[in-house]
Amino acid sequence: MATIPRTAKSGPSLQHGQLGLFGVIMPGVAQVAPAFNLFFTTGLMIGLAGASAPLIFLISMVGMVATASSLAQFSSVYPSAGSFITYITRAIGTKVGVAVGVITILGYMARSSPTSPAPSAPRWASRSA
Repeated sequence: MATIPRTAKSGPSLQHGQLGLFGVIMPGVAQVAPAFNLFFTTGLMIGLAGASAPLIFLISMVGMVATASSLAQFSSVYPSAGSFITYITRAIGTKVGVAVGVITILGYMARSSPTSPAPSAPRWASRSA
């Protein structure tokens, strides 16, 4: 594995007692949210995918491991409380970081709107007898 040199300057850090109870609980809830999604949609996934459901989990695990690895490497170079937007901004530039941030927020808003279509299975995956 290639070693990334530490070239980033360390920014301001949190002081003792700076975060309140809400500031500590909400990141934890945000980290647990994907697990709840998995818990509540596994039955639907198995119903649609059938016996290939474990393969779907393995394929998605490859993408998650790649994402986690890149975020871990970036966090060692750019220590920050930010997310991927921080790494994009510092690695590529402010304009690209702002563009990605705006596109991400618009995507979240479009996906969470009441009129957005629910995910559905393709026709070839339906089990009509």
